[in-house]
Amino acid sequence: MDELIDHVDEENNVIGVMDRAVVRARKLPRRIVHLFVVNSKGEVYFHRIAPSKPSFGGLWASSASGYVKAGESYEVAAKRELAEELGITGAPLTHLGDFMHDFDGVKRFIGLFLCVYNGIITPDPREIAEGKFFTKEEAERLFASGKAVPSLPALYHHLE
Repeated sequence: MDELIDHVDEENNVIGVMDRAVVRARKLPRRIVHLFVVNSKGEVYFHRIAPSKPSFGGLWASSASGYVKAGESYEVAAKRELAEELGITGAPLTHLGDFMHDFDGVKRFIGLFLCVYNGIITPDPREIAEGKFFTKEEAERLFASGKAVPSLPALYHHLE
């Protein structure tokens, strides 16, 4: 068994609990968190997903992201993902909003968070191939290159 996540309907209402692998295989709606870590210079940290990951391996993505586990709030999931993927704990988060993003035939209900942080980032090599801070201009060039996950440009523009 993978991990249990809330099974949600097309309107993001919890209708049960399912194994994450089943939700992914059946392309069912899911709850996801995305975080943007921004430093005091206004640069945003993106990471390149490890090639071994089943979704979007090798593409650039938000600072951290992941599934919301069964019974978890978006905020708790965001704090967990920030710690697991980047080694950041105790940093304050700002909730930027909740969004539905539909691409590749899958509805993703996304809780989006901002973390202003200037400390050390320790990426988990099982999840992240590399990570770095991008200026706004560098981010726009990345989006134009086609080397980012499909949701990244739309989520990034919520920072503006």
